[in-house]
Parts: sequence; C-alpha cells; structure tokens
Amino acid sequence: DGVLTISGTGEVKASFAQSMPADIRLKVKTIVVEEGITSLGENAFSNIPNVTTIKLPGTLTKIGSKCFAYDSALTDVYIKPSVKSIGDDLTWTGYYWASDHSTVQKRVTIHCRSGSYADQFAQDKKHIIVYPQLLIADKTAAYNKEPQAVEPAGMADVSGSVTYKYYTDKDCKNQVTPADNGSLKTGSAPSNVGTYYVKAAVNDPYWGKITSNVAVLKINKDPDTKSNMVLRYTSGKKIQVNIICGNTMLLKTDEKYTWISYSSSDAAIASVDQEGNIKAVKAGSVQVTSYSSLGTTIFDIRVLYKDVKDPGDFWYGPTYYLTDSGVVKGYDEQTKFKPANVCTRAQMVTFIWRLEGCPKPKAKTCRFGDVKKEDYFFKAVIWGNENHIVEGYSDGTFGPGKVCARRHAVTFLWRLAGKPEPKTAKNKFSDVKTSDYFYKATLWASEKKILAGYDDGTFRPDGECLRRQMVTFLYKYDKFVNDKG
Repeated sequence: DGVLTISGTGEVKASFAQSMPADIRLKVKTIVVEEGITSLGENAFSNIPNVTTIKLPGTLTKIGSKCFAYDSALTDVYIKPSVKSIGDDLTWTGYYWASDHSTVQKRVTIHCRSGSYADQFAQDKKHIIVYPQLLIADKTAAYNKEPQAVEPAGMADVSGSVTYKYYTDKDCKNQVTPADNGSLKTGSAPSNVGTYYVKAAVNDPYWGKITSNVAVLKINKDPDTKSNMVLRYTSGKKIQVNIICGNTMLLKTDEKYTWISYSSSDAAIASVDQEGNIKAVKAGSVQVTSYSSLGTTIFDIRVLYKDVKDPGDFWYGPTYYLTDSGVVKGYDEQTKFKPANVCTRAQMVTFIWRLEGCPKPKAKTCRFGDVKKEDYFFKAVIWGNENHIVEGYSDGTFGPGKVCARRHAVTFLWRLAGKPEPKTAKNKFSDVKTSDYFYKATLWASEKKILAGYDDGTFRPDGECLRRQMVTFLYKYDKFVNDKG
C-alpha cells in the first residue's frame, strides 16, 4: 500500500534509504516512524522520489541534515515536540540560488505543535505550518426550552470523536450536569437562560489529546446578534471552521484595523456579508477570506449536513469527500444527507458515474423501458450498461427504484475496476459461497480494503446497502483503487 514503517530503537542510520532496493524505494509514498526511534541520520530518508508524507514519533529528538533531500514529491512532514534539533538543508532540492549560491529548499507543510522547536524551525525556513487544533465559536441562542449545543468544532490536523463539556464559570471548574437543569439530557447541552462556557476535546491517533479554546454560549430570550455564533480570530492565520447548514456565524477580531472586507469563494455554499456574517447555505467546502489592514486571514469553511455532524461516524469523512467531489448532493437542497436511507440502483449507478467524471455515453437512447430521458440517472444508466457495470432484468427493465443490496454494490465496483481476479482464494465470509455470482467481487473488495464485513464473520450480501455504507464503499474505492481520496 506504499507505506514504509520504521520500528525499533535508537538511530535510523545515515543514508538509510540508499540501502533499500530501487524498486521498493519507488513504491514508498508514506513513511511512518514508530515510537522508540530517537534520531534520524544524515540523508536517512533522502532520494525517495514518490514519498509525499512522513510521520515522526514522540521519542525522536534529532533529525540529521539533508534528511529529506531530493524527495521531490514530499508535501507533508509531521514532527512532535520531542524533536530539539533539525539539521541544515532538510528538504534540499539539489539546486543553488544563483544570486548567493545558497541551497534551494523544497517548501513543505510542517505539522507541529505551536511553540515547539519544529514550529520555530518551520517559521525560520518559511515552510507552511499547520497546528493540530480544535476551534469552537461563541454562540448566542434564543431560549426555546430545548438544549442549545455549540457547533461541531472546526478541526485542523486532528480526527476522532469530539466531546464537549459545559461550565457555568470562566475557569471551567463548575460543570453543568443534569441535576443543574431540569431540561438537560445526559451528555447534552444546557437549555436554561444564562451564560455558559464550553470546552471540547478529541483524542487524535497521532497527536493524542487536543483541547479547544473556551467558547461562550449565551441563551437569551432573544438573540443579541445578527448571527447565532461568533468566531473570534487573530488576523493573518488560516483557520478551519465547521458550520451546520442553515446556521450563521459572525467573524470578529478584537484587533484594531483601519479597513476590512470579506469574500466567499462560493456563495452558493456559504455567503458572507461585509460585516463578517457567514450564512451556511448547503453542504460543501468553501474559503472565506478576510482582507484587512492587518493582513489576510483565510477561513476554510466546511458546511455540514444537518444530519452528518459527528467526525467519529465512519461515514463522516467519506460523505464530505464525495460531496466536495460532486458525487453526492444530498436532499432538501443539499442540507441533509439521510445516511440511514437505503440506496437505490439508480442512485448507485449515478454515484459511480459521477465518481468517474460523468463520462458521456455512446448511445443516445436507453434500452431499459423504465428509464426515461428526463430521469436524473438517464445518462448514468446508459453509460453503466455500455461498460458492463450494471445489467437489467429479463423483462427489459433496469429497476431504478429497487434497493441496492450489498452484493450489488461490491459487484458494480468490481466490474468498474475491470473484473480483476482476487489474489487469494481465502474467503473470510461464512455467508459467501464459491457458486455466488458475487464471490470474486467480494474477495476482491475485501483485499482492497473496500469491504470489511461484520464482526460475526459475515458479509450479509442480501442486506440493504444504506447511503452511509454506499459513500464509504465509494470513498474506499477511490482511495485504494483509483489512488485518490
């Protein structure tokens, strides 16, 4: 899968990569150095032409000079605070500037903790810097007897389920509990009129526990701002923010400026007025930019479906990846995804067609009697049938409204991939037989990590394919077969 994992203790010797067979070195796309390694020697990971990402452990203290030199595809390096020394020419390209004969460095993104040695190094060398962070906005809501939760936290460089705690004091010592509020549900948010202070946390697989800023939640009889949330920011940074469809957020800096303006890269997803009020219109990703006398601030906005808000749900990432790709468009003007709804045959072939870039079918008419020219899936069905991805029934129909079973989904994707032979005959699913038409498709999908199955060792081929399962299958196909995602 292109991942090189380095384990053990002590130092990775100088020029380590040069000891690797050339054909293996060319396949490496990601390097993961595990806990226990304390230093990287000079040129340890240099001249690995296709590596894009390097993740370093919390036991590492030293990175030798030219460690990532000549890595022409390198884009991201993750460095923990344990690192206290980084050698010269870390990402040397092999070239020199003609003006002063200094070395030309490849500019990469350094993922690190704010204030760490790696942070200072990245600033000095003018690399792009990304800090792991959770960011939650202040919120003002009208009292309506219902619990009022803050928006899901904006996450930068972290993943996992976010937990929220609500307090009645600025120091966040007196936590709100069900006993404090008759309307409060266990694990929910306060509903009574008052001012609350909110903190969020997530346990990231790489960074560990990340805590958020303290946000203020005000529940009033009437909202006191045009927007129901306020995000306070410092100019000149890049900030990631989540907003649920239909909600608004005010961007506010307490710094003194002489002029300021705002713009949105796609007002159909999220608009912004010149006071800094963002309105989340439909699910998707958009950049809102603040231009001011203090500098430029970029807000990477993810507008969330009303029913896909928890990053801990397995379909969260796939849903937004495919939404941004234009593969799924949701319901109610792209404000709801309905993850628990079943996926129909018409939807599945349409999603596959969009994933492939909406290719134009050769034929202009459809051979299936139940597929009309005005149907949104008309071209997708013709293309899918021409490419032997989907077939109809013996009565000449396609059955667009029929529910797509799990066996159908993996078979469609297997056909899309060209019906490749599975590399193994070992079948881990107790309910899949060699005589089943989907046998090879299931084994192949399992090998490709598209399909995981259930804990009891079954595939459940006749089970309904839900929309949340469908987007996960498609996302994994794009990642592990198309090498995207």
